[in-house]
Parts: sequence; structure tokens; C-alpha cells
Amino acid sequence: MGWMAAALVAVLALVACSEDNKPAVGPRASSDSIPADEHAAAGPLVGDPTLVAAERTCVTDETNAPWFQTIAAFEVHDSNRTHLYDCAHFLGASTNANQVFAYSSEQDYITPYNIVDRGPNELYIYGGGYGDNPAASGSFVSRVEPSTFNEVWRRVLINTHATNEWNYPGVLNVLADGTLVVIYGYHIAKIDPATGDVLARTTLPTGSSAPGDTAYNGYDALPDGTIVAKTVNRQPGCTEQGFSAFLNCPDPTSVPPSVLVAIDPTTLAVTAQTTLPEMMGGRITTATFNGSNEIYLPGATKLYRYSYANGSFTADPAWGPVPYLMEGQTAGSAVAVIGDYVVTMTNGGGPTSTPMSVVAVSQADSLQVANLQPFASAGAKNSFIPSMVSVDPENDRVYVMDAGAGKLAGVDLKNGQLSVAWSQDQTTLSFTTLVGPKDRRVLVGTDIPVKFFNGLKDYTTEQVVWRDAASGNELARSSQLPKMTQGILVTPGYAGLQYFLTADGHIIGLQVVPQLRLRARLGEDDGAVRARSRQPGMPEEDVLDVEQEGDGFFELGRVGPLARPPEIPIDDGQQVAAVIAAFDRLELAIDGALDLRGADGLRRVVVVDRGADAADAADALGQEVIEDVVQQEVAEPPFVARPADVFVEEEEAVRTQAPARQPHQLIEMVEMMERAVEEDRRQIRGVAEPFVGVAAFIGDL
Repeated sequence: MGWMAAALVAVLALVACSEDNKPAVGPRASSDSIPADEHAAAGPLVGDPTLVAAERTCVTDETNAPWFQTIAAFEVHDSNRTHLYDCAHFLGASTNANQVFAYSSEQDYITPYNIVDRGPNELYIYGGGYGDNPAASGSFVSRVEPSTFNEVWRRVLINTHATNEWNYPGVLNVLADGTLVVIYGYHIAKIDPATGDVLARTTLPTGSSAPGDTAYNGYDALPDGTIVAKTVNRQPGCTEQGFSAFLNCPDPTSVPPSVLVAIDPTTLAVTAQTTLPEMMGGRITTATFNGSNEIYLPGATKLYRYSYANGSFTADPAWGPVPYLMEGQTAGSAVAVIGDYVVTMTNGGGPTSTPMSVVAVSQADSLQVANLQPFASAGAKNSFIPSMVSVDPENDRVYVMDAGAGKLAGVDLKNGQLSVAWSQDQTTLSFTTLVGPKDRRVLVGTDIPVKFFNGLKDYTTEQVVWRDAASGNELARSSQLPKMTQGILVTPGYAGLQYFLTADGHIIGLQVVPQLRLRARLGEDDGAVRARSRQPGMPEEDVLDVEQEGDGFFELGRVGPLARPPEIPIDDGQQVAAVIAAFDRLELAIDGALDLRGADGLRRVVVVDRGADAADAADALGQEVIEDVVQQEVAEPPFVARPADVFVEEEEAVRTQAPARQPHQLIEMVEMMERAVEEDRRQIRGVAEPFVGVAAFIGDL
């Protein structure tokens, strides 16, 4: 079972749905079943377009050969498999509350695996390669519109039902010249980005494995563009499809060893090949170390390194193979390169009671091995993580997780030693992603809503979580979304957008924005007011929208449904009239974002009734408004007009101590908030059936 562990780097949850050569449109869910973040967006997302020019400059300046100069040309950004997209943006706030908006494609893209771009206006998706789903008839590539995800063209590459071959996922990437290159089954093809036409296609060697039982599970590439790929194999005579071949064939370990090949990126001709010591399931990782092209492969119990030079492969006699498992652990996933080290995680081959390890091996000396069990003290009965690490070479940090323990951690790698920087409760079976510059990294991952290990067998939803990568603090969290295809990552795009591929065949665009907040300093007055906001049916003290700051400012803003700050009164001596002026300016500043009149029409709020001569009450009173109201970290669209579900009511009537000629001011603080509905009461569109592999691995543990 050892080799099978590495093969199960990505354990996918699949659902039955339809596919053909034309754009497939799935059934639209009722409004009650659409995730809250989709309700909030109510349409396609555009992010912050003003960032695109700087992003283009950034990707042009970064070193990421041999991939196209864009944000997402390779499945995990770079050949070192870091998952680090430092030219991408996180649009949310780093200190205040954030809100997530989501938009889902109307069309189905059966069993999606990865998404790449050729700039802000071109988006491509690879899918159809998971034969566990009978509706997945074979690999395809589609071009989609970046905002709507409407299909521009689709190129179906094979129908494995007709050829009677193993349908197993490959990958789509963009080479330096802008060409789309897709590997699938035992074929590799070059696709015209404009039309979807196949420009070149090569049948790849399968070694001692029959072609119909062979698949190339992805590829990597060296700086000169040479493509490097290897095979995984199904047991001869077995007809199981997808990952099920590793679980349900009579003897899934009875397979030929993998074949490693080098491919010319221009002609797609095979220029070198060798047979590996065993079948290796983890994907290939390449690196350039001390001027040599190195290839790292995780075996069942050992890590291997091959060198590529002068058109041939050589097993490195001076490095390894490196034993990397502790007793009781199962095999690991693909390795990542971080400086002079390569790093992997164990326990990807199936659940075990032995806690997982993160293992770092020096590229210079394979005898220098660091091993850390970051969650050993969690007391979890099971450990299982069928995904790989993310690494941040600039900050000497590795990000690891364990679905069995329900943990996520940042681990420092310094001077050859591993140590835990932070640890958080978060359960995921998928990869994590790093976005942003060195001093403002954000870690993006998913969180599965289960309390017990057995829940991983049949979960149907998960959330996306954004964390400050330095501290582990949570910055934003989506509503419950249909579960993501496991073993992949949330892929960054231009303008601060991210893409989430669902197991039920949809692309979901995500955008994080700061919640709207205002800051104002008020003039002197000896009146007092306390304000509160609440949701209908919730206790009055649950959600508040007025926060007193120590610098004499107070904030008024939308507070998320999970926030529970204490009630904070506005102190005596603050000018109540200026609060009214604040909301006047707010309405003008975000016209069309918050529809106050519509809300009033529904009798949710009461518009303040005051005469024209009192419109600028603060000035009329002779009191100075020290600072105009400003929008602090105000989000760009998408904001849409919607009824108010939260109202703010005056708790204590206040009459300003002003000259008698001033009319009495009716004080109503008005705020618009989105509907906050408890997630466990919401039924999510696109409920997915569990993938047999997860259930088989987890069993009754």
C-alpha cells in the first residue's frame, strides 16, 4: 500500500452530473439554497481593476521560468511547488472585519482540476479527468470569461468510455511562449489559446504498463522549458476508474514501476526516459541547485533525486534515497523546495494513529534531515493529510495541516531546524495558497465543518478561510460553499480575485473586501447617546455597530454576524448632530450601495426628519466638526441595493443643549447590514456525494 499513499496526493470528492461538447448549464438553485456570499454579490465579481497594471508589472519582473509571465500559469505557481503567489492581492483589511463575496458559474465543468490564466482577460480550466464519476468521459480544456465564467470554447481531448482506457487526472499549464500544454492519460497536447485547436499531440511511453492502464499525473518543467513528467499505473486487467483503481482493484500494488520522461516544449518530442525504482504517485518537483537540474520524487518510504543533464536522467548517487517515515506513518505527498531544503509531509497514504511529520532534507547533504510532529500534542486518534505543504522561502516558513487532527500550522525552518510558529484549528484535505508581498503574506485554505474524523467521509460543504500568514490570525471566512475538489488549491487571479473549483463542477469567484466603516470626531456637547444594531429575532446585545476609540474617534460600521463586541456607549460631550451629518455623507458617498429609501419603504428604518436649516446641525450649533467623515478601507463594488435586515434604534433620547431657536433633533442612526443566517440552517446548492476514496481510507476509525 506504500506507493498507493503517494498516488493519493489528491483525494477527490465527485458527483454525478452531465457533460458534452457544448457548454453545460447545471440546474440553478433556489434562492434559499444559494450560499450567503453569493446572495451578497448577486452577480459577477471584478475585484479591484486599479491593481491590474501593477500586477502585470510584478509578474513581468519576477523570476518564474519557464512559465508564462502571469499570476497563475502553473498549477501551483512555480516549478518548486511553493504555492506562493506574491504578485496576487488580498483585498481585505488586515486589522478590521472583512466580508466575502462569491459568484458561481452557471455552466458545469465536470470534475474540475486546475485553472490557469494568460493575463487578466484570459482564463482556462482543465477537467473531466476523474473517471470515478461516470459523467466524466475524459479530459477537456475550456476557455472561460474571467468574470462570468461563461464558456468561450471547449476542446474535448478524449472519450475514455469509447477507448476503454483509464480516466485519471493530468494537468493544464501555460508555457513561457503563452502556449497551453495539457497532459492527460498517456498523451500530451499543445492547445491554441484563441480557438482551442490542437496544435500538436504526442503519445508518451508507458514502459511495461499497458497504455490503457497508464496515466501521466501532471508535469513540471526545468528553466530551459524542458517538460518533465512521470506515469502512474493501474493494475493490469482492472477496470476501475480514477482514484478508485488504487482502492478497489484486486491487488492495486501489483503494478509496473513509473516511467520518467523529458519532453521538448516546442515539438513535444520525448528526448529522454528512464524507469524508476517503483511506482511513484506524488507529483514531480524540479529545482536548480548549484547549477544542476534536480528532480525530486516521493517514494513509498524514501525520497529520490534524479539529475537531468545532456539529454539524460541520472539517479543522484550522492543524495539519498532518504528514508523519511517514522514507524506507523504512511507515505507523503509531493515535495516543495524552500531555499537549500526540500520539504514534505507524511500520512498522505491513509489514516494512522501516528501523528504526521513535516520532513526537511538538505539539498546539499541528504544526511541532514529535520523531522517535526507539529500536532503530536493535539491528542488526535487519527492523522491523515493527502495534500502537500506550502512554503515561503523569503520568510523561512512551511505551512502544514492534518485533517485527522483538524489542525493547520506555520512551521519555521531556520538553520536546519523546524519549530512551530503558530497553530490553529482548521480541517482541510486540500492545498493551501500564499498571496501577497513578503511582509503581508496571506494564507488561504479551506475549512471542513466536521467535529469528528468520520465526518470526512460524507461532508458536502466547506468554507474558505484567509489568515495572516505571520501570526495565523483569521482575517476573513466565507459562508459555507459546496465542497471544493480535494487535493487542489484556491487559485489567485488578477484584481484580487480567487477561484474555487467545486466538486459539483462549478467555478466560484471570491472577493474579500473590508466591511464599511466610518470614522468621525465630534464637536463638544453635553448630550449623550448610546446606539445599538440588532438582527430581528436576536438578543439586543448580540451585535453592535458603535465602537468608541481611545483617540476621541468613534466608528460606525457593518459588523459581521459572528461578531459579539460588548455594548460601548458614545461618551458625554460628543456632538450628536454630527452623527446625523455622518450618515448624510455616508449616503452620498456610496450612492447605490446602501438603499436607505428602499429600506424605509419596507419600514425597516426611519429616515431622520429635519428641516433644511438643520441639515448641517453641527455648524448651526456653532460646534466644529473636527474631521469630516471618511471611508476607511471602503470596499469597491460589488455592492448591491437590498433591504435592511438590521436596524439601529435610539436607546436614549437626547436633546442637544443648544439655543432655543434650534429645533429638536430626532436622532436615528441608520445602518444597512446583510442578512446573517446561521450556517447550519442554510442548505447549500450543489450537494456532493462523498468520494469513495475518502470513505475507504477513513472507514470506521
